[in-house]
Amino acid sequence: MTYNNGPSTKEIAEALAAEIGDLDIRRAVEKSLRMAPDIVQCVKAFHLLYKMPILRPSEAQEDFSHITPERLAMRFKLIVEEFDELCEAMDIKVDMKFSYLNEDEEWAPAKDCVEAVMETENRDLPQVADACVDLCYVIVGFCLEMGIDFHAVLEEVQASNMTKMGDDGEPILREDGKVLKGPSYVEADVDRALKGRGLRSGSLGPMSTPRGMEEIVS
Repeated sequence: MTYNNGPSTKEIAEALAAEIGDLDIRRAVEKSLRMAPDIVQCVKAFHLLYKMPILRPSEAQEDFSHITPERLAMRFKLIVEEFDELCEAMDIKVDMKFSYLNEDEEWAPAKDCVEAVMETENRDLPQVADACVDLCYVIVGFCLEMGIDFHAVLEEVQASNMTKMGDDGEPILREDGKVLKGPSYVEADVDRALKGRGLRSGSLGPMSTPRGMEEIVS
């Protein structure tokens, strides 16, 4: 599959991966570009390529003392940014307001999610882990019900993400540490990826509730 007779996102990403000097990182990136990749392996490859932290479970602390507040705030902000993009894609405007529990056990307003994270200290890693996995479950469920082929999109997005590196072979970072797009970046063609798996153009109207599901969704 090509862009106007040019190389596909995956082909460009594979060519860039072949130039990675570190053999372990190159293998991880190439593995992540294979068909129907595993989401965790894809993100691990991203972290390896762009020199982002990967912590072993044995190094984690339940109170989050293993990560700086600044880094935690950046990570939380990425989740908020992606949710905002989802709303925008559905012509929904959301005004998110954040508060945090202060030392007096009172809710204090914060200007944004970063300030809310920076002003709090009490954390519970197991509860956060549960919430993160639940988020993944809900997102995959959303994809299933919308007819979104998760693996097809993941393959395309992963290939696109592997093209973000700067020309000097170093990642380009936002001030807070987020990886930015380099000059070789190729935008993911999600429309092409979905249509390659059967997405139709036009409108057929909403599908009815599957037989046997009426009780579950009511």
